[in-house]
Amino acid sequence: MTAFIFRSHPPRVRTEARQADFNQTVKMKSVNTVADAAALPFRIVEAMRLPCGYERSFKLLPGAVLANRYLLGIETRRATGADFEQVCRRLGMPGQYLDSFVEQLGQANLVFLGFEADAMGGAVYKVYLEFWDHARARYRAGHEAARPLLTHRGFKWDIEDPARRVVTDYHWVPGLKTTDIVARIETVYDNVGGTAGLDALRDMLRAADRAGGRGYIFVEVSEAGNSRQSFDINLYSAGLRVRDIGDAAARVARRLEVPPDRFGRLMELVGDKLFGHVSGGQGRDGSEYFTVYYEN
Repeated sequence: MTAFIFRSHPPRVRTEARQADFNQTVKMKSVNTVADAAALPFRIVEAMRLPCGYERSFKLLPGAVLANRYLLGIETRRATGADFEQVCRRLGMPGQYLDSFVEQLGQANLVFLGFEADAMGGAVYKVYLEFWDHARARYRAGHEAARPLLTHRGFKWDIEDPARRVVTDYHWVPGLKTTDIVARIETVYDNVGGTAGLDALRDMLRAADRAGGRGYIFVEVSEAGNSRQSFDINLYSAGLRVRDIGDAAARVARRLEVPPDRFGRLMELVGDKLFGHVSGGQGRDGSEYFTVYYEN
């Protein structure tokens, strides 16, 4: 999440609303509702005339691929606290989450607005606070006792039923070599019993090393009250394209029994995009997942 390219203006709403409708895994309960929900964060950012980063992703799940997902990143210096609070209200953030967001905003360097259409025809909004500058300063100051360090907190809720909500924490484990990252990934997969993504991740890390990548950012992901055990690895420094990790991702898709025609069409659309980071492990529902993020 820390490698966005910031634009002088946000993407056009009409174009992104069309992109947000492609490659659905099931028929939408209400296409208009989901399409409008997907377009709203763009409209908000456009109305505020804020420079933003734009990152898309696709998530592989047992029997499904979700490609209607994105993040918009906004530097906190670009708007006031009141502006960000209003953004959250317009997205329908639950009141308890809004209070926490406002309280923690002062330590954040970035705010992310996220959207994801799920496999059942619904959708989720996500608002993240990034504390990367704060965490890095603590690390450089020698606060070893604070490791791993909180870098992101995500507030997520169902757009039709905000009572279905969760807070996700992301903790950076600094100073890891590639071999250390592999060992931590193996531990996650050992704990959750899923293996579809393990070999693919090893191959992706090898490809990143060959391409000259360095300083990979490894983040452990957790949520209170459910079984999620997962991680995220930022590999932007390698400069790879999605097609460069396409074979590895295709193996995961096959093992998760993702319909091959849907995965193949998706790769045709995004193969030339800049590959950014990858996450995997066990989701809050207990199922294995594998997500690839890329610059649009």
